Amino acid sequence: MHDEEIRSCLDLSYYRLERAGEDLQTAKNNYEDGNYRAANNRAYYSIFHSLRSVMALDQYDSKKHSDTIVTIFDCDRSERELLKVKWAIDETKLPEENKVYWKDVVNKGIEICRKDRERL
Repeated sequence: MHDEEIRSCLDLSYYRLERAGEDLQTAKNNYEDGNYRAANNRAYYSIFHSLRSVMALDQYDSKKHSDTIVTIFDCDRSERELLKVKWAIDETKLPEENKVYWKDVVNKGIEICRKDRERL
């Protein structure tokens, strides 16, 4: 992969992660306002855009939610992908509290991958 392609992948990944952060903040606001359906919707899209952020690092994309979920949770590559997300989170301009939240989510995902690998 050339430097230009790498930069393009990183830019797309950052964009999607920032979009995920915006959706997460909107979900929090909706929840605090008692708009639980809207909060659930925005939380879901925050996760979806986070997953697509990871996939951009591998130059893979799908707009279909089912393809995104199946691709990202392929256990043979999940831990590697989650480590990429952890790195990408540090590089974003997300508010620090969102970075801490997403790093916790990623760490839990890595822990689950490791337990699944041991189980298999």
